[in-house]
Amino acid sequence: ENFQHSYSILSSLSGWRPLDMRQNDDQPDLWEVASRIPQKGEAEFVVQRDYDDKQTLYPLKARPRDESVPVVGPDDGGSGKRWVVWGEPGEIVIFRLLVTEAGEFHVQVISDTMGTLTWKSPSGCGGTIYDLTGSLLDWKLGKASQLVADAGNPDIRRCRFKMSGKCKEEIQIIVNHDWSRRLYPEINGDPPGSGLTCGPDDKGTGRHWEVVGYPGQTFEVVLNLAAEDKRRLISCAPLETKSWVEGRTEWTDEEWEEWEAEWSSYGEAMAGGLYGGSSWPPGGQWPGGEKRQLAGGPSPAPAMHRRDPLADGLNPWTEERIDE
Repeated sequence: ENFQHSYSILSSLSGWRPLDMRQNDDQPDLWEVASRIPQKGEAEFVVQRDYDDKQTLYPLKARPRDESVPVVGPDDGGSGKRWVVWGEPGEIVIFRLLVTEAGEFHVQVISDTMGTLTWKSPSGCGGTIYDLTGSLLDWKLGKASQLVADAGNPDIRRCRFKMSGKCKEEIQIIVNHDWSRRLYPEINGDPPGSGLTCGPDDKGTGRHWEVVGYPGQTFEVVLNLAAEDKRRLISCAPLETKSWVEGRTEWTDEEWEEWEAEWSSYGEAMAGGLYGGSSWPPGGQWPGGEKRQLAGGPSPAPAMHRRDPLADGLNPWTEERIDE
C-alpha cells in the first residue's frame, strides 16, 4: 500500500500551529482548508508536509504578491520566506494545495479581496533552484544566473557565463536564494572538479572555486546532483565554439575596445616595471582589483622589490599580456 502524505498550513492565523488540510473527495491530489483574515488585515503562512519542519514548502522570495515567484521545497530552508494573505478582518480565505503526478506543487489562495493567486513549483527542478554567483555577478543573484535542468534529467543543471577582462572569476552555488545554503570547495581557490564540494550550509564564506580563462571566453558550469563522488559534483569548462577554433574570442568589437582602454595603461606600467628591474608588489592585482592605484604606474618604491629580471625570468602569462 502506498504511503499517503498529509499537509497542513503553518500560519500566524493559528499561532503557527498546524492547520490540517483535508483531501478533496473528488480530486485526491487536491488539499484544502479555510480560515479568516485576522483583525490586523493580513497573515503569513507556509505549507508543511507530514508535520515535519524539514519538509516545508515556501516561496523563493518572501511575501510575494504576484504569481511569478516559484514554490520551492519541501526542505528545511526558507527561513523568513512566507506567503502573505490579506483582506478585510473576518474575511474568509481558502488555502489549496495541488500535488501533480510529476511531484510538483501548486499553492493557491482564494478570497474576495485577493481573488485567486496561484504559485507553482518550477517544472523539472524537484522543488530546488540552484544559482551561480560570484565575482562575475558582484556576488548577487539574478534570473540569468540560474542553473537550468536538462530536459528529462533534473539531476543535471547547467549555467553559462562569459569571462571578464580580469581573466579570473570566483564562483559559488546558492540553493533556493538562501545565502546560508551554499555549495563551495573544501579548499579556497580550487578549480571546479579538483577537490571535494562542501555544503549546502552557511560555512562557505571565504571559500570559492576559481575559474581562469581569456576575456570573452564562454564557460559552462555543470552541477551533477547524481554524482557519487563529491569531487565530480561541480565541473566547469570552456565551450569549444567556432570562434575559438578560428582563433577569435566571442567579444564584440565594442567590448574589446573597452577592455583595451582599461588594460593598455596598466600593461605599459607593468612592462616598464619588469624590464626596468622591478617586480609587481606582493598582493598587486590586475584592473578590477582594489589593492593598487594603477593610473600612475606601479606602486611607489617602499612597496616594490628590486630584482634582476634575467635571473627571475618573466611569467609566461605576463609575457603574453605584454605582447597583446
